[in-house]
Amino acid sequence: MKIYLIYKIYEALTPILYAFTEDKNILNDFKSERNMNIFKVKEKTIDKENFERMRISHHDYLLGRKSYITKALSSYSLTTSVKIVSTDAEEFSVFVQSDRIGKILGKYTDPIFGEIVNDKIMKELNNLYYYSVIRYGDEECIVAAGATPLNDYLYNIDQLSVFMMLYGDTMVVDKFDDKYDE
Repeated sequence: MKIYLIYKIYEALTPILYAFTEDKNILNDFKSERNMNIFKVKEKTIDKENFERMRISHHDYLLGRKSYITKALSSYSLTTSVKIVSTDAEEFSVFVQSDRIGKILGKYTDPIFGEIVNDKIMKELNNLYYYSVIRYGDEECIVAAGATPLNDYLYNIDQLSVFMMLYGDTMVVDKFDDKYDE
């Protein structure tokens, strides 16, 4: 069987394995989405048993169509997802960084209104025992008062933005923009 090894080219270093796939369609999508000036593709023939061993030992490098949540491309709903051909390692990195961002924002976000509040406001709210009261409040009472209770939406981090922050230098952004324009 044929597999495709994708190496990232660094100026002063030997090219390093970045990704691999056995699927020619995935490879073609990768080529259309990524800046191929920094990648080199090598075709290799191996048997299925060695390919399975490679999938197990190098699974972080395996390419697939991964979904990333974004708000930027969604005009009708709160979020949508975008599929990008990426490695398991890229996907994992995006999820880890998104989680970190969510935890950091959670420290400075009002749990009821979902707004970022500054230290002065936080101090005054604490003086009023605001957070002690709402911590034990009934969710139905909070909703009846016109507030939105804490939910996952407040912490849905735009994973597409995180992906672009981490791997944007590997993308062909103008082609990517064309692909997702509404």
